[in-house]
Amino acid sequence: AAYGINSTISDIKLDFEKNIWLTSYGEGIYQIPYSSFDVQTVFDNQDVTQIMSYQGKIYALRAGDLFEFENQKLTNTYKLTGFAKYMHVKDGKIEVFSLISDNRDITINSFITEKRGTFGYFDQQYEIISTDSLFINGQMYANSLSKNINQIVIDEDNRYLIGTSLGMYFLDETDYKLLPASYDELKNIRISDIEQQDSIYWIGTSQGLFKMNDQ
Repeated sequence: AAYGINSTISDIKLDFEKNIWLTSYGEGIYQIPYSSFDVQTVFDNQDVTQIMSYQGKIYALRAGDLFEFENQKLTNTYKLTGFAKYMHVKDGKIEVFSLISDNRDITINSFITEKRGTFGYFDQQYEIISTDSLFINGQMYANSLSKNINQIVIDEDNRYLIGTSLGMYFLDETDYKLLPASYDELKNIRISDIEQQDSIYWIGTSQGLFKMNDQ
């Protein structure tokens, strides 16, 4: 069911206290406290597209900037070289994937690196990088959705659930094709992010925020 916010959700993340943080196009950054589920505005910036909790701080991304928050206050702004699309933490450092022409990594500081690409994911089994094609463990796979991947999570059945700009998909681990998921309300819409909170999945879409139980 849709929950609370009707504008397009660009990203959702949990912090270490299980509070929900989310960004929306045109309305800034929100927090939904774990204890109350009341929506609170934290940062009024319509361009923020992704948010992440790391080492007790919140990081928010837009095209040319990476914002750092602590205790709901902006503490740092890091300038980026390219048009930033996605970020994650790998080996204790923040990797930002950007639309840049250089294949070499760009060092922003000792813990932030900018890389070429539109999306990155890794776990003990896979490293998945999206550029013009899909790279899985270093092997290239032609895929028409490669530039449209926005999030990957593992669901309760150990399947790779993939949110794209064209709906929800599962990864076929035999030939690495993307297969449409069976959730009718999540077809043919932009899935910006998927976040699990206990038995709940929070799904940010172009039609607002959805809350889905895994039972």
